[in-house]
Amino acid sequence: MKKHRSLIIFSVILIFFLIFLAIISQGIPFSQTQPQIRKISFLAGGKKGEAWSKMEQGITQAASDYKVEFTPVYLSKDNDAQEQIQMLEREVENGADAIVIAPVNSEDLEEPIRKAARSVPVVTIDSEIADADDIPYIRCDNIALGETLSERMLNDPAKSEKPIALVNRNLSRTSCAERYQGAKSKLQEENVSFVEWALPEDSTEAYNQLLTLLHGPSVSKVAAFDSDTSELVAKAEQELSPSGVTSVQIFGVGSTRQVVSYLEDHIISALGVQNEFNIGYLGLQKAVNILNKQSLQNTVIDYSIVNGEDLYTKENQRLLFPFSQ
Repeated sequence: MKKHRSLIIFSVILIFFLIFLAIISQGIPFSQTQPQIRKISFLAGGKKGEAWSKMEQGITQAASDYKVEFTPVYLSKDNDAQEQIQMLEREVENGADAIVIAPVNSEDLEEPIRKAARSVPVVTIDSEIADADDIPYIRCDNIALGETLSERMLNDPAKSEKPIALVNRNLSRTSCAERYQGAKSKLQEENVSFVEWALPEDSTEAYNQLLTLLHGPSVSKVAAFDSDTSELVAKAEQELSPSGVTSVQIFGVGSTRQVVSYLEDHIISALGVQNEFNIGYLGLQKAVNILNKQSLQNTVIDYSIVNGEDLYTKENQRLLFPFSQ
């Protein structure tokens, strides 16, 4: 009985030994080291919603193409710099290999981003950190967008002696502030009369104030410089003009479904639209390039001014709805 058991054990050992020799002879390693999956975090400048969806789509596509793990991080409320700073510090502590961030504003985020960049690669998208050429960015030329939006207003065939209103809201965001400044500078250059409407960040308060400002308007045209504000202006104008004949012309920035719907219905006359999908995609691509120690170059993304007449061109449809093509 003992001899039979010993024979079985010997046979098992011999089989494993022969398998081992076969593996060695084929040059197959006994174990293979799995490639490390890089982890990249995206920190949005506000709450999760459609305003950030195209950028997230671009980042998601790039993460798939470059085989990295992507984590989106949203704020509990829009434009909360202190919360974004906390989220930035948390992602660094949690071991993110790189961070793509849309800064709430340049002033509050400058030092926290510089600090984070000493530990991990950081790329800013949508806005850049002022006077920080060492922090790579992907953004639209927001000043030029604002200037072009003003030119579009001035070239519109509907003329009026009334001034133009520039909506001063969310200007803590560098991108909004630059668009606003570009539009304002162009009107000043052309010696065009304008007024500035300072609105609170709270959407309900801003909307109620717009209802008052647009009632029996003292202006001919209104310009807004982000999706949320453009929606609020158009919504208030639509409520005051239920017949669909608007009292003022609205020029906005953004590409959310609601903003585009207002453009289709001719409540908004024209929209400044940046390629948000590309901003997201190239932001993550640049983060991967830094990790791979490849040469870098800051990138400025194209923009377009879209009106109701050219809304359905192939180029503009691709810009507004990148995943439906």
